[in-house]
Amino acid sequence: RLGIEYDGSTHRDSLTADNRRQNRLLDAGLTLLRFSAGDISQTPQAVVRLVRSMLAA
Repeated sequence: RLGIEYDGSTHRDSLTADNRRQNRLLDAGLTLLRFSAGDISQTPQAVVRLVRSMLAA
């Protein structure tokens, strides 16, 4: 199972809650990919490649 996290421009404001959620998801057995706003806007093809690669694994 794959989880995808998007850290938008206000990400730092919710870092503690994000870390707790991430720990719960990992504990539930998910593999997580985390992308920043910059990842999505500057290198979207790389993001898509990585997600596709993880889904195919």
